[in-house]
Amino acid sequence: MGTYAADASSVEPLVRRALDDALHAPATTSAWRDESVERVDVEVESELPSTEELAEWLARAWGFLAERVSDARAPSPQPNAWVETAVTWELLLDDLGTRALRRRRRAWAMALFRGRALPDAPERPRFLVARDFASLDAGTWAEDFDASPGSTRLPERPPLLPWVLTPQAAAQLVPAVAAVLHAPGTRPGGRVGAGWRLSDDPLQARGLVGGTFDDLGFDAGRLALAEDGEVLRALDGPGTFRRPSYRDRPEPHPTTLVLDPPEVGRPERFYRVQAIRLHPVRRDRWILELDGLRREGESRGEVFQGARAEVHPHALAEACVGGVGAARPAGWGVVTPGLVFEGLRFE
Repeated sequence: MGTYAADASSVEPLVRRALDDALHAPATTSAWRDESVERVDVEVESELPSTEELAEWLARAWGFLAERVSDARAPSPQPNAWVETAVTWELLLDDLGTRALRRRRRAWAMALFRGRALPDAPERPRFLVARDFASLDAGTWAEDFDASPGSTRLPERPPLLPWVLTPQAAAQLVPAVAAVLHAPGTRPGGRVGAGWRLSDDPLQARGLVGGTFDDLGFDAGRLALAEDGEVLRALDGPGTFRRPSYRDRPEPHPTTLVLDPPEVGRPERFYRVQAIRLHPVRRDRWILELDGLRREGESRGEVFQGARAEVHPHALAEACVGGVGAARPAGWGVVTPGLVFEGLRFE
């Protein structure tokens, strides 16, 4: 277990002083804009949790997870977890005189553990993210795991059933598909499934990045990327310029991808996918490795690890028919419920 807390009190005066100096800096030219602008996007002030509060939350989360790791019939290491909170300040300047100030609270938690249904699967991180510490709920970690063990592999010719991805698994897939379907320069009009209702929302309350302006100072807001079975636009243009890190130039980049599919409910028979590993062979050909189990009504069928499927990213979006359950944020900058895909086959 581990905790980390940041104190913003010593940082704020330095940021305020730098902003004041920038307001009096001479303006010359800018590579991106033809006018000087000022932007301020500062959240309501609030205190960060104390180290004691973080430790108490982590102890509760650890106890919760310990009840859900493999039992004595399939022992595994105890869960590992950490939680972190911080306040970040960003000050953006250019030669023309663009000046922008942004302040954000953030909270993260991560756990490494195995569920009982897949005791031999490798440990992989499961994330929780929130804009404020009070919104972190370790209970959502359990939604990605089935508590009962089953058999260890699918039959040689698995039946064609819908795939139901948990929110955590869906969040691994959505950014990769969006990067292809909505790449800069993409023309509108491509077909997608009824469930691929996607937007990028820098103002999303549960997103960790974004705000009212992008990293070049342009106004930013929600962009509808696909809905009603059709690609609406590419993710590019003013309002989308972001830096993946502080050493990178701003480029079109998503902030918080929000998938808002119609609720379709769980099918009677389906594959429940809990983890995905994506291997791009070419831009139009991917190999997926999936972990999960087959469900038939209330009974549990085969547990599978590393089941393979060859897919086209556009075919994935077309196969998305709807959602299951409530949406929740993941550490990959995605807010999504569970997703239902139809017509996809394992190899």
